[in-house]
Amino acid sequence: METDNLLKTPLYDLHIKSNAKMIDFGGWIMPVQYEGIIKEHLETRSSVTVFDICHMGEFICEGPGAEAAVSNILTAELLKIGRCRYGFILNQNAGIIDDCITYRIDKDEYMIVVNASRISVDSKWIDEHIPGNVIFKNISDKTGKLDVQGPKSTEIMVKLL
Repeated sequence: METDNLLKTPLYDLHIKSNAKMIDFGGWIMPVQYEGIIKEHLETRSSVTVFDICHMGEFICEGPGAEAAVSNILTAELLKIGRCRYGFILNQNAGIIDDCITYRIDKDEYMIVVNASRISVDSKWIDEHIPGNVIFKNISDKTGKLDVQGPKSTEIMVKLL
């Protein structure tokens, strides 16, 4: 596979060293599996696995009025501080622009995580529809994330952190 034109996450070299099967995923070279899809699926369902999601887009909305502004562009009911929720970014006709996960970081601060292939479209749309009293930042190129999934996630994270 030609990889010169594909974007790489900070974990690319680790994926290669770990013999991951790499694929083109929306312009990024990403691991699709290491030892086999069924084995990895069962490991996630019974224990814990870690996923590189550094390719995703991340936006911050903060300041007085952030709650109302974010509520106006998302379908998800916003939660307590420290919680997140799956939802959609909607256009002015209630059509879906993208799906996302929104985290409530603080009283007036939210992080919206969007699909890698939609970063520029989502960023432009949100920025154009956020009122001036709310600060909107696209921090995608400065953010790396890992998803820890499975029933032993909490146990492992408590040990690590």
